[in-house]
Amino acid sequence: METQNPLQIQELLDLCITFLRGWGQDYQDLLSCALVARSWVAPAQASLFHTPHVTNHRFMKIDRLALLFCETITAYPFLARELNIVEYFYLQRATIGKICSTTFPRLECLSINLSRITTWEGELSSLVTLKTLRYLQLDVNESFPAISSFLSRFSPTIEHLDLGCRQWDGLLIETSVLPIKITSLKLDVQLWNAPPQRLDIGFLYPFDVSQLRALEVVDAGSLVWESIPDQTSQTIEILQLDLKSKPVDLSRFPHLILLRVVLPEDDMSVLVRTLKTITSGHCLQTLIIWTGFCEPAPEKYKELDITLSSLPLDPFPKIQMESSFIRPRREEDLKDMFPKLVSQNKSNMMPTPVYNVAFLLLEH
Repeated sequence: METQNPLQIQELLDLCITFLRGWGQDYQDLLSCALVARSWVAPAQASLFHTPHVTNHRFMKIDRLALLFCETITAYPFLARELNIVEYFYLQRATIGKICSTTFPRLECLSINLSRITTWEGELSSLVTLKTLRYLQLDVNESFPAISSFLSRFSPTIEHLDLGCRQWDGLLIETSVLPIKITSLKLDVQLWNAPPQRLDIGFLYPFDVSQLRALEVVDAGSLVWESIPDQTSQTIEILQLDLKSKPVDLSRFPHLILLRVVLPEDDMSVLVRTLKTITSGHCLQTLIIWTGFCEPAPEKYKELDITLSSLPLDPFPKIQMESSFIRPRREEDLKDMFPKLVSQNKSNMMPTPVYNVAFLLLEH
């Protein structure tokens, strides 16, 4: 029986090339892969054009690049599945217009970060209405009522919303548009000296949060957790928190499967009080702790170590410690930080951090 060359098996080939892209290798590696064989061309090109960035950085000749990009996508429409539109200085209307008018038959992820979305409403409309869209990253620098008409045009196929908010003027005004049911939400509310915001049914209209399965809040103190409807808290399976000021009552989320928390640099009591709300009724399978740049000081994490090792769960969840690429953790660090947990063989290192709840949801 003739054995097939592993590098001719499409699934293995896709994994190898995706690995190159995931580890931030130089584009030259992917260009080289595209020249190996015919079967390597499509996956290598797809990785090269995986996330195009449309920007007007002063070191880039954006007009010429935009023209070449549009010609490439027109010739090879299967390439771009993600598109980032980012404004650094001043973006030419003709340039952004040409990008947005290009046909993207397989665009699934769209990221928009513009100082004034209303200025580009007409140009962006052709992108945000695409029926292939599943993931939307939106950085809002204007009030919600100001962009309500723009939001009402979004494709109903969007499932994952990553929202950055810099202004807050109240809830969106409901229109006759049918709600868009999203399954994951990442919320980054950065309002100086503003009270915590409420996350109720009308909070993000036309986006319906009543059936969320994954929720990430960059600053847990920016949200009134009690405002989350019981219907929503009962459906959330993945929760990602950066606890800075107040604890979160996890008993309201009985169907949690995965919990990811950021280890505070100073006050551990907020995280300890949050974890103590986990009950025997939870079905938590994985607890991920982002250790960041915290020093491995045993006394500092003593109470947290005791709390983690005595969680009232059976079976006991898998506890993973995420490590930074800049400052990778070693097993010795874990022993210093969480000796009780390590002695019970209840934790392990996880070298590659995963930051987005949408992709955590897709993995599960």
